[in-house]
This record gives sequence, C-alpha cells and structure tokens, in this order.
Amino acid sequence: MPVLRVDAQFTVIEATLKGYSKWRKHRPQEHQQQGPEIEANLESWCNKLLEMSFEDPMIRKRTLQLLVYFSTTALNKNATFMLKVLEHILMTWPALQPEYRAFNDAIKDLQGESMIELQRLASEMPDHLLGVYDQIESKVNEMMSSGSLDEKRSIAYKSFLFIIIHRATSVDAQAKIQKLREFIDPVKAQWQTETVRNSLESYASFCELLGLDKAQNYMANRRAHEIADWGSQELDAEGLALQNELEERLKLLPLRSTKSFLAFSVERLDKSSDAFKASYALWQDGFPEILADLLKFLTYAHASHKPDNWVGLPGEALSTVHRILSDRFWQAGISEGSKDDFYARVMDKKNTMEGLASTIRGSVRFVRETAYAIIYCMSRLERQFYGFEGLSAPLSKALFSDSVWLSTHQQSNLLNLVRYLVDDCPVDCREHFLPQLLAACFQQMDAKINGEWEKMQRQQEVAADGEAGLKEEMKAESILRQVTYTAVLMVADFLDPTKPNGPIQNGDSSSGVDQEKDYPSLRRFCLTHQEVVEPLLVFCTHGIRVRDSRCCTMILRLFISLVPEFHLVDGQLPKSVLQSPMEAHLATDRFPIPPAISSAIREYISLDVLKACITSFHEPYFVELQKDLAALIATIVVYYSPITSSPRDVLLSLPNVNMADLDRLSTYMAKPGAHTRQQRALVLDLLKDLKGVSVSEMGKLPKSSGFGGSSRKRTNRSKMAQQFMSDQQSGQDSTRSGMNVARRATPDALEGVSNLFEG
Repeated sequence: MPVLRVDAQFTVIEATLKGYSKWRKHRPQEHQQQGPEIEANLESWCNKLLEMSFEDPMIRKRTLQLLVYFSTTALNKNATFMLKVLEHILMTWPALQPEYRAFNDAIKDLQGESMIELQRLASEMPDHLLGVYDQIESKVNEMMSSGSLDEKRSIAYKSFLFIIIHRATSVDAQAKIQKLREFIDPVKAQWQTETVRNSLESYASFCELLGLDKAQNYMANRRAHEIADWGSQELDAEGLALQNELEERLKLLPLRSTKSFLAFSVERLDKSSDAFKASYALWQDGFPEILADLLKFLTYAHASHKPDNWVGLPGEALSTVHRILSDRFWQAGISEGSKDDFYARVMDKKNTMEGLASTIRGSVRFVRETAYAIIYCMSRLERQFYGFEGLSAPLSKALFSDSVWLSTHQQSNLLNLVRYLVDDCPVDCREHFLPQLLAACFQQMDAKINGEWEKMQRQQEVAADGEAGLKEEMKAESILRQVTYTAVLMVADFLDPTKPNGPIQNGDSSSGVDQEKDYPSLRRFCLTHQEVVEPLLVFCTHGIRVRDSRCCTMILRLFISLVPEFHLVDGQLPKSVLQSPMEAHLATDRFPIPPAISSAIREYISLDVLKACITSFHEPYFVELQKDLAALIATIVVYYSPITSSPRDVLLSLPNVNMADLDRLSTYMAKPGAHTRQQRALVLDLLKDLKGVSVSEMGKLPKSSGFGGSSRKRTNRSKMAQQFMSDQQSGQDSTRSGMNVARRATPDALEGVSNLFEG
C-alpha cells in the first residue's frame, strides 16, 4: 500500500532528524561550519514536499506530521519555513465524504491530527509565532466568522492563539494575563448562562438539558425493552431527529471549552515557570464556583447509571438502563473479527435503536469523562484546588455516591483519577483532603469489585448461553481482571514503604526536603487513620479470595509487609520478642500508629485475614499460590501469637491440626523476621491435609509426607487418598462427573473446611 511505503520512508527521515539534532547539540563547532548548508537542503526538500498534492488523507496526515517535526527540530530557528507549515495546516481541511465510510474516517483522522499539530507548533515555537500573531489572529477570526467551523475546530483555533500568548517568553506578565483573559473570560461566562444555571437545579433539569427525558420517553413508547436485537430495529423519523438533538444539546454545556483551556494552562509546564504562574492568575477568579458546578454535573452523570433515576421508563424496562449505558468495545482474542470490523458494525447500526442507545451513552459519557479531565487539570493548580476548604466532602460524594452503578469497564478512569489526586496532593494538605476521599474510594471500590467477582462466580455455575453468551462472559471476566489489577496496583502504590513524600504547598523550596520529613509517608498516613485503613484492609482481605493469581499474589505480599506494622503494643515490642524488623523504627518513628487502631487491626488480621488465607489455601484454584499463602499465615502466627491467642485459636479449630505441630512455629517468635522460608515450610506441613489439590493432581498419592528431613513413611493411606481411590474405582462415568465437580467445588473429604468460616 502507498500509505505504508510513505510511512516507512518518513519514519527513516524522522530517525535521521533525531540523529541530526544530537549531532548539532554535541558538535557545535562542526554544526557552525556545515549546518547552514545542511539546513538549506532540508528546507528545499520540505518545500518540494509542500508543493506535492496527495489525495489519500492518511498520506496527507503523515506528511503533516513530518513537516511539523522538521519545523520543531532541524529547522526550529527558521521562522519563514514554520509559517509555511502553519499555512499548510490551516489550508489542509478536506471536506467530509459521508457516502464513503473508510475515506470519511480517514478525513476525520486528518482533521484531528491537524488540530494536534497546530497546538504542537504553538507549544514548541511560541516566540516565532508571536511575531506574526496579528496576521494569524486575523486569519483565524475570518475562518470562525464564516460559520463553517464546528465546535471542536473553533475551540482548537482559539486554543492555538491562547498557547502562543501563554507560552511566549517575550511578553510582559501583566500584558500576557490581560490578553489571555480575552480567551478565559468567555469560558467562565458560559457557566453563568441561564441554560446552565437551570440545568444544575436538579437531576430532572440536567436530563432536560441533555434531552435524556425525551430519550426515555421514546424508548418507553417504542417498547425497546421488548426488542431483543436493537441493531435490527431502524429508527423512525422521530428517532433520527432525537438522535441529532442529543448531539446538538452537548454544545450547550461549557465542559469542552473549559477542559481545553484548563489543559493548555497546566499541561507540560514547570510549576515555577512564568506561564504556570500566569495560569494561577487566570483561573483564580470564579474557580470555586466552576468547581462546585462541575461536581453537580458529575453527580448527575453518575446518577444516570442508577436505574431508579430513569423515571421515564416503566418498571419492567429498568433492566435496559444497563444495556443502554454499557460501553461497546473491541477486545483482541475475544471479540469477533478485527477492530476495523467492529467499528464498521457500529457505524452500520448508527440509525438503529442500538445507534440511539450509543448516542445516549455518549452524552452521559461525555459529561462524566470530561468532568474527570477538568478535575485533574484543576488539581494541577494546587493552591486553588487542594487549598479549597471543605472540598473533600463534596468531591468524594460526586465521585463515589453512585459510582457502584458504573459498569466495570467504566471504573478504571475513576480509579486513575483518584490515584492522580492522591499522588499530587501536597503533604501539608493531606489531613483535610485525603481521609474522606480515600475512605469513600476504598468502600465503593470494594463493594463494586468484590460484588462483581461474586456475581461472576454465580454465573460460572450455570452453563453459558451459546457461543455468544460465552464470549460475553469471557469479555466480562477479562475486564474485571483488568479493573481489579488497576485497583490493587493503586493500593500497592499508596502503601509502598519506599514512596517519597510529595511537595509542600506553602514551603520554601530551599528547605523543602527537611519540611517534608515533618509529615508521615502516605503509607503511614493511611494506616494511622481509622476511617481509611478499615475499608482498605477489607478490600485487601477480599483480594485474597479473588480468582486472579496476579492480583492475589500482590495482595499477599502487601499483607506480609503490613503485619509487622502492628507488632507493637503501646509502642513497645512484646517482652518475648528479642529482635524485630520494627525495632529499628522505634527510636525514630515520629508518627506511630495509635494503640487502639493497632490492636483492632491486629485482631482483624488474626481472624478475618487468616481465615481468608486458609480458605484460599484449601481451594484447588489457588494451588500455585500456596507458598505465598503459607508465608502470610506464618507471618501472622509468629508476629501476633505472643500478643493475642486468635491466630492459634483459628488454626487449632481446623481438622488435623494439633497443638504440638503448631508449637513448632514458637521457635521463631523471638525473632519473627528471621528464617521466613523455614516458617513457610512449617505451615505447609501443618496444613498438608487441608491443602487444595489441582485438578491434574487429583487421584494421585503423595510420594512422601512429613516435614524437613524426616524419614518417617505412612503405612496407611490418608482418608483423602482413600476417597480419591474409591472415586477412581467407581467407573469412567463417575470419574468424569467427579472432575466436573472438582472444578466448581472442593473434594467431599474436605467439604467441612470450606464452610468452616461461614456465618
């Protein structure tokens, strides 16, 4: 294909330009002699490229990227050439061709890339563009007044002018702010329009603004809940008009322009730069009002996912809300056909009932995702965001009050936003900002993810409805694993003992490092706040039971690192302990965990966490994790047994576990941090009769038993082995049946253990 050949050739040219840039940087004397001639030849070649005409939008897009790359690297001091490239971008805007779908999609891609390259030019070369700013502004105003630009393109051109002024280094600070206000003030004014103010009064008003009330009535009147295949149901004239109206109503919201100008105010800027300081001044006025209104929009967007809020639908149709608002997406290895085939099917169904559902879903998603992006950009303006008194409660409510109704796929962006907000929070703002946010996050995260795993377990007990049902089940499981991993990774990051403290909001940079030592690490901050650590540990405990090896392993190792944190009693080691990993921290620990919290968590780990470990240890799915499970069980026993009898009581309540075998762990209690592999081996031997067996190993007899170097041999088969042998002798049909049972449940001989901790 020509486009692939062009892409390959241009990639080689870009690699050459990178080499040239390094040569110019590291060999200035040689460049002084040879550079002018080389750059003249490069400019000549680029001029020839500018004169060439390509019909293929994909080739035009690649050409555009290369020309901008030339302008920002090898020819970055050539203002004349840069202006030629700018003119080429402004003039390269082919008309859409809706009748040719693939060609039309390529044109849209080219248009989007044109706007990106414009902004790249403005960011990389603002001072060059400033010299011809008046001419550029005149041209942009002319294009905007023609009425031919849509909202996205208008905002792109305005933001292009904004970036030039914002990033230019030769403009006086006051003059810069005054000029930039011409762009920002109209954006702020959009939030004060009567339409926007009315839409914020209630959820019903929000639905009226977006047209969701009309959409509900249409779906109810057409009895969409009784239609199995929405993609086969063509929209009538009313449905097509409604679809267009929904798309137009999004333009009434101030979200897109706010997101764009906020992003260009803070992205890829050093916080000490003049441009960033100008951003503080630009957004200072009206910042609290915009943030308060934004949280209302986000609250309403999340509320749209709760079926009970769809009052326009009859009760029997509420089940369709999840169907309407669940995103369609393509997954490699699971979805049918290629990604291009998937998008082609989506486009084919645009004018059907499925297409209308997609438009409704797109409206809600636009509000939700744009609100996330604006909140993140606002958080970059630290003083105005984290210093906003009383923000944590309404922010937490907006983010999590109805977040459990979001689909699993939609949880990832929410969790990523929380991770950014926590990581970027200045250490001196944590106390008033993080507790409510983290508590709400962990509670809802646990409710959603644990609930989805339980739901999946129930579904897997029932045969899937054909190949299509199996694919949907596989897709749901894949997404759930991804979201669970995102959540576990976030928790592991928050509790990372090596994670350094972030900056101080109002501190002297010269003494910032010393000042940061006056605050606890994020790990210790979480562990010392009861409202945070409780839902956090509950989520982690449920993680031990999650049937995902990667996530479960991370949680187990996290718990192993947490257990010693609660080893102290009233700030001191237990008397029987001679040496502990916590000993070195006693003298220097400025932020000890309160004794009441430490005691409660110690008991929780000794009971609930230990029971979760034993239950997983017993199940066939977790066979590969038994060493990690045994390591955590051993850690709990050796650290906490000198303080509480709970770990011993739990273990002694198990069948075939006697006190003498358990006492073999007592040797390590004086120095619990030493000989961890031996501790783990003792637990594996202690629980050998409760150990889950993989399906491939069921029916086999153990080669040896006992612990360590013991030469003892069993003369009689264990009860479990006898059960397996009797199952084998009962015939081929029963064996197959037994194997099916083994996939879903535990062997009969161990059935009592699986129910040991229920109730």
